[in-house]
Amino acid sequence: PSLDNFSPLRKPNKAAHGSTATKFMDALSADEPKGCWAVTTDELTGSVSLRSLWYPGYSFTAKANSSEFSSFYTGSGQRNVDLPFML
Repeated sequence: PSLDNFSPLRKPNKAAHGSTATKFMDALSADEPKGCWAVTTDELTGSVSLRSLWYPGYSFTAKANSSEFSSFYTGSGQRNVDLPFML
């Protein structure tokens, strides 16, 4: 799965997309630094999971061809400032 298919819940970056009505949300693939999201797939259940490396403890899971998803955060709320040096 591509990070182009996922969008964060935040204000969109109009400079990146202009003002078109169809391109109003950012894609996770535009997040910096590259590699700040870990993507795993489970072919048995048909689900994909995203983990944030900026905020350890955040996870999002969605099931293919379904409206089922889950999102949770269990962390300290502190950003992993060492991430750019870890990638």
